[in-house]
Amino acid sequence: MEEQIIIKYKGSEFTLQDLKKQNNDFATSLELPNEFLVNLSRLPYAMCGDIGYILASEKFHQLYSLIATARFALISAHQKIHKHLVQWESGSAGQFWLRSQYLKNAILWYDSCKDYFLQIIFFAFDFKPIKKANSRKDYETLLKQCRWEKMKPELAKKAEAAVLLERLTQYKSNDSVTSVRNLSNSLKHHAHLLFKEIHSRPDVEITDVNGFTSKFIEPERIGIDETVLLLADVHHEVIAFGKFLLEFIDFGKIFTEGKDRIIDLSSKKPKEEYKKFFFH
Repeated sequence: MEEQIIIKYKGSEFTLQDLKKQNNDFATSLELPNEFLVNLSRLPYAMCGDIGYILASEKFHQLYSLIATARFALISAHQKIHKHLVQWESGSAGQFWLRSQYLKNAILWYDSCKDYFLQIIFFAFDFKPIKKANSRKDYETLLKQCRWEKMKPELAKKAEAAVLLERLTQYKSNDSVTSVRNLSNSLKHHAHLLFKEIHSRPDVEITDVNGFTSKFIEPERIGIDETVLLLADVHHEVIAFGKFLLEFIDFGKIFTEGKDRIIDLSSKKPKEEYKKFFFH
């Protein structure tokens, strides 16, 4: 029955099976790496006094969860036909509206990944004396210091951090990442984006005698399909930088691995040997 239904979409024709395969292929292209679920026992790290590593590994778990949420929203925004969440009578307008809602969520979640990268770096390399954080309020105060403008000058002081700083700068300045950051800011600060598939440009533009025009407050208009591809590019950038960061930290280097891959807790190395750099 589904093969008898032909969907016309932006000048092309598809069966429902065609669209299902297209979306499955898109989902497959968005990797969700299990290595971000850093398999660390908190006990050995706590016994060794490296609370920073405990927090950094936890932040990798949170990053994984965030990427999974963003990925789900992006796959749903890519999906051309949602058969159960809107009335068929609404036609393309209902489908475009639903996809735009998933897309707005994907924009916000992917933009948030940068915050988790900064938190991982902050805790893994002991930017502040974490042992003095004795309450949730202290922990939240530390989180507020995980900011690019505060961390960048500190990283620049450490020659051993040069590669990390270079890669982090490249990630932040990537064209696609920057575009999504701008869209996210529009959503957070203006609470609105317009979509070309749904919203037409106003027929009337109003200008007062002082030169103020209604065009100044018109939200940005974006295309759903173009923005889906933009976010897919950001997804790949997030995964690539996350893998680099995981390898750069190298959590397992703290202990010497013995026979049969058994870790002797008494073999904990000095911090200078297992961390490429640290501040406290």
